[in-house]
Amino acid sequence: MKLKILVIESTFSGSGRGVHLIKALRRFGNTIYHLTNVPVSRKPIGNLFDLKIVDQGYFLIEVPNPRKHLPWKGIGMRAVIQLINMLLFFIAIIRNLRVLKQVDIIISRGIHPFTEPPAIFLKKVSNATLYLDVCDPLSEAVDVLTPNRVLIFLMKVVGIMVNKTI
Repeated sequence: MKLKILVIESTFSGSGRGVHLIKALRRFGNTIYHLTNVPVSRKPIGNLFDLKIVDQGYFLIEVPNPRKHLPWKGIGMRAVIQLINMLLFFIAIIRNLRVLKQVDIIISRGIHPFTEPPAIFLKKVSNATLYLDVCDPLSEAVDVLTPNRVLIFLMKVVGIMVNKTI
């Protein structure tokens, strides 16, 4: 059975894990829609907020990336940037609602918890199944950042608790 799948994710430097997921889903003949923000290192492909097909054979909706224009310093500014991203995702979903409400599966990949509200909104207005891909690469690889075993243990415990909460 061929499915229509929407992958929602917020990115800053490009979607490595998301693109691998999209390519794998495409191999099974599914129609893939990818809603993301423009990586800070490149210009948008086509017009922002518009649904367009890309070379890899999936549909792309890009929104502006506030991190390109706002400083990524301090937890407060990071939260503001993510809230703006969340609002931009809502706008993109509403602008493309006629097409997106036909999807069968919505995969929300993060940055958590900011991609979940637009995904939940789309689930409420469609018959799609919502899949929350909750992962935290930082807590999975914290041992790369520090040799302190106590800090590694605490970060992993906190990461697990945050992931379960989300």
